[in-house]
Amino acid sequence: MAVTLVDDKSSAIEILNVRTANEPNPPVEVAADWIRSFVDDSRVLIAIDAPLGWPDAMRSEKFVRHSAGERMDVCADELFMRATDRQIRSRFNKTPLSVGADKIARTAHSALNFLSELSGKVNLDSLPLAWSPSDVQRSAVSVIEVYPAATLLAHNVSTDNYKSKDPTIRGRACRRIIDSLSESALTLRVSIDSVARNDDTVDAAVCVLAGLDFLAGNSEEPEGHLLEQAKRESWIWTKTLPT
Repeated sequence: MAVTLVDDKSSAIEILNVRTANEPNPPVEVAADWIRSFVDDSRVLIAIDAPLGWPDAMRSEKFVRHSAGERMDVCADELFMRATDRQIRSRFNKTPLSVGADKIARTAHSALNFLSELSGKVNLDSLPLAWSPSDVQRSAVSVIEVYPAATLLAHNVSTDNYKSKDPTIRGRACRRIIDSLSESALTLRVSIDSVARNDDTVDAAVCVLAGLDFLAGNSEEPEGHLLEQAKRESWIWTKTLPT
């Protein structure tokens, strides 16, 4: 988990803290403590690396009424992938894990429960999804879904090897990524070593970057015909690629 403070009076963007949550310090407590530390008129945007919805096709009558052993008359791409997943694949030639098919579904379930629990911790009825930078000003705390690998590619930073199973290779790749971002996009108030220590801390820093892209109005929006679908399935906010 990582946190930054965006000050309208300063163009400096600093990562203030990076934390690894654990059983004594669960993520909901870390996030709630950070939120409580801000001044009362602050607006908080949570950029979370987890799917926040499921494919529309999983709500379809064909799927709901399906019986074991019957033919499945729903396209696999539609059933297992959301519109935003297909859009990311088209833009970056990289496919997010499928919330309809992979173990990432458990991550989505956990993330949604995390947001629900966090809303209670900070005395809010809910934490709404933001669909534009102006939405962030309307809620004390709002949320977007992000995908660090796509954000890195959008910033022309290679994702090679930072998820490697070899700790030496992974460590070098993580350091390369943070070195690159600290030269071009982020200022670190914490040590580079603390941010680059593993792929989870790198992802946390890149989630911050994705949130900053969103606030600056630089993220790819769902086109008009996809907006309502995105509001059911969620949307991955990633920097728009230069034309």
